[in-house]
Amino acid sequence: MGKLTSKPIYACFLGGKDIKAGFRILDRNNQPSFNDIQEGIHLIAKLAKFGENKEKTKTMNCDDYKTRAKHRKEILAYTEEEVIKVLPENLGIALLEEFKIDIPKEVVTGSIEEAVDFAAVTFPVAIKATAKDLAHKTDFKGIYLDIRTITEFEEKFVELRENITKITGNPAPEILVQEMIEGKVEFFIGANREGDSRIYEKDGKGFGHLLAIGQGGIYTEVYKDIKHILVPENEQKIRDLFDETKISMIINGYRGKPALAKEKILDLIYKIEKLLINYPEIISMDINPVMITEKRAVVVDAKFYVKQ
Repeated sequence: MGKLTSKPIYACFLGGKDIKAGFRILDRNNQPSFNDIQEGIHLIAKLAKFGENKEKTKTMNCDDYKTRAKHRKEILAYTEEEVIKVLPENLGIALLEEFKIDIPKEVVTGSIEEAVDFAAVTFPVAIKATAKDLAHKTDFKGIYLDIRTITEFEEKFVELRENITKITGNPAPEILVQEMIEGKVEFFIGANREGDSRIYEKDGKGFGHLLAIGQGGIYTEVYKDIKHILVPENEQKIRDLFDETKISMIINGYRGKPALAKEKILDLIYKIEKLLINYPEIISMDINPVMITEKRAVVVDAKFYVKQ
């Protein structure tokens, strides 16, 4: 009977010595059998748990994630010196686009005329200092949100540009102008690399990238709602770790509130794993925030730091 189906068969006979002959037949054919229902249920539960744990701990092969990295030459140009460098905004955006990661409409420009043209057809918008000038924008008043008119936009653009020049000494800073995304929840995805950029090669030494996921926004370090994932990790394990964060309760729908785009944020984490494996020169990454709505998980701000 066991050869006729791929599903496991477990026999349970009640009858004591009257069914011993049946037990012997099953035993000769390597067919599990029990004379106690509870014993059978207990064993089946153990086997199910074993299968579940096996799936969670399944080892992932880095080669399965590798693709043709489109921006390899540009990235390598920033790793020629033995120092950590931040990637310019345009290149960071290109990496996100390569892996089909959801980002806002945006433009990086030093021209107020070009910025106004973009904003006029995109309102409401946010304007920000680039990562090259100010890595932590909120700390230095490097960001203005929810701008809705051209008059306000021009005023804030000039104010931001002057503020950046005052802090950095850069006389002509570029400004990031971005579609305003109003998310229900702010999420964080970060990463640090242990080892050099050959970490995902066969002779690479070190642990690779350690992902951090959890509560995002300006209070990430206050809430400390963070879980860690060693890249690469299988999808089930990532899902389980995500569900261990407190912010996941809100994303799943809390106290009658509608559920948010959980599958979109999980898909984003999978894509980030793939991005890091294909660009191992990234020594550190800070994606904060990811704005989560009922239908989208949008990377609003991303900083990539590289080193060989």
